[in-house]
Amino acid sequence: MRQIIKRVVRKALRRAADAAGLTQLSQDVKELRRISIQIQHQTAVSPDGLPIPPPQLHFLVSGNDRLDLADFFEAGRGCAQGVTGLLKKQNLDIDSFESILDFGCGCGRVIRHFHSLKHARVYGTDYNPQLVDWCNQNLKFGDFSVNDLKPPLAYPAGKFDLVYAFSVFTHLPESLQSPWLSELARVTKPGGYVVITTHGAPFAEAYLTPREREQFRSGRLVVHPEGLPGENKCGAYHPESYVRTTLATDFEVLDFVPGEVIDLRRGIIGQDAFVLRKRQAA
Repeated sequence: MRQIIKRVVRKALRRAADAAGLTQLSQDVKELRRISIQIQHQTAVSPDGLPIPPPQLHFLVSGNDRLDLADFFEAGRGCAQGVTGLLKKQNLDIDSFESILDFGCGCGRVIRHFHSLKHARVYGTDYNPQLVDWCNQNLKFGDFSVNDLKPPLAYPAGKFDLVYAFSVFTHLPESLQSPWLSELARVTKPGGYVVITTHGAPFAEAYLTPREREQFRSGRLVVHPEGLPGENKCGAYHPESYVRTTLATDFEVLDFVPGEVIDLRRGIIGQDAFVLRKRQAA
C-alpha cells in the first residue's frame, strides 16, 4: 500500500511542473485521498475500541465521499453528545432509560457511542439490510433489525423510553413523513421521548431554488424526490412550523434547536433538532 501511495505522489509531482497536467494532478490528489481513507478503514479498531465500517457503508449513510475516518467518528460522537445534551436540558439521564431505539441506525455511527451504557438496552433499525448485517456482526452490544420503507416496525407498542432519528425524515417523501412519526409514537412509552433532526433554514438557504425557498418560508415541506425514499438523493426540507403543526401531533414539542452552517465548502451544515414527548393518555 505504501508503494502505491509513493507511486501516486511521484506522478503528481511530475505533473505539477506541467500546466497542462493540472487536471490530471487534481485526479491524482483525489486518488491519493481515496487510498488514504481506505488505509484508515483497514485499521482494526477506532478510538472507542469497536470495529470500523468500510468506507462504502459510511458513504451510504452520509452521501459524502469526502469524509474520512476522523469525520465518521466525530460526526457520530457529535450526534450522541447532542442527544445526551438535549436530554440533560430536560433533567434526564440517558442511562436511566430501559430501552433506546436508533431509528435509521445505518452502520452504527451514532449508536456505537452508547455501547458503555450500564442500564439502558440499545436497539437499532434500518431499511438497508447490508448496514444492519454489519451492525449485527460488529456491534454486539446492540440489537439490530431491518425495517421496511413503510411502517410498521417489528416492536410492540410502548417498548421504548427514547427513540432518536438522525437525518431520517430528511430523506422521506411527504407521504411517509406523518406515518413514520406516528409509528415512532406507537413504539414509544406514554411520556417517552423522541428526538429527530431535519434540514432546516440553513439547508434551505444553501440548496433550494428561490421558488422553493419561498415555499419553505411559507411553512410548507419541500422535497427533492430524485432518489428512492430513504436514499440521500431524496431530500426533504422542514420548516419549524411544519414539524410543530403537521408532524408532531402525537407529541409535545419540548425543545427546538436550529441548525447552523459549519463548513459549507465541505457540505457540513448542522440540522435542526426537535425534542418531542409522547402525550399521556387522557
